[in-house]
Amino acid sequence: MKIALFCPTIKKESIPNLIKKLIKAMQNVGLNPILLLDNDFKVEDKSQNLKEKVKLLSDDLTKKFAFFEYVMLFDFLLNGNNLIYNLVLKETIKHLPQVKFISFHKDKPDNFGGLFDSFSNTTYIFSSINLKDLYQKTYLIPDKSTIVSPLLIDSNINIDYLSEYFDIVNTDYLALSVGASNPNDRLDSVASFLGILKCISFKKVKLIICDRKRGVVDQKGKNIIKLEGYKNG
Repeated sequence: MKIALFCPTIKKESIPNLIKKLIKAMQNVGLNPILLLDNDFKVEDKSQNLKEKVKLLSDDLTKKFAFFEYVMLFDFLLNGNNLIYNLVLKETIKHLPQVKFISFHKDKPDNFGGLFDSFSNTTYIFSSINLKDLYQKTYLIPDKSTIVSPLLIDSNINIDYLSEYFDIVNTDYLALSVGASNPNDRLDSVASFLGILKCISFKKVKLIICDRKRGVVDQKGKNIIKLEGYKNG
């Protein structure tokens, strides 16, 4: 299985512990991802035209990603180039229907749902009613496209367990909102990523959007978003 771990905001000399742990965990189960970092995304471009810039970058990424079965996109919306990255990746994904994409962030869900909103077959899965209601209202997600389900938090979890909550086999595009219903809970992100990888390895899922949301609590009738990153990666 050919997997790319694409981290366009990370330099070789400053790879965070989360990425190192994720790579090691994947290697432990026989997966050997190829790491693509900041320097791999550099394309000489003197054009000031946004459309031309997007096409140039998209063509470059399409060539890079075409050799992989899975592409994991890490933290690509958090470096100030949100518009460019959104447009480039959306265009790239259109040209690579044979590649499965997983998108996740180290900290907060910037532009959640915005990148893949043109895919009508996306199913958004949330860990709690509060989380579902918050994102559904914010991003106008149709009710028929949302499901509330327990999370994949154990890398040893039986994949059949998921079938109790949604039909993963017949889902063309699946978006997982990985978070906790209580901000005091903690999610082992490496284990959850492995669980997702196991899931897509044995089931026909084309796309997973992994949003590491930290949780939503209801205090005095108001939804309070709790966003926390991991210390030391």
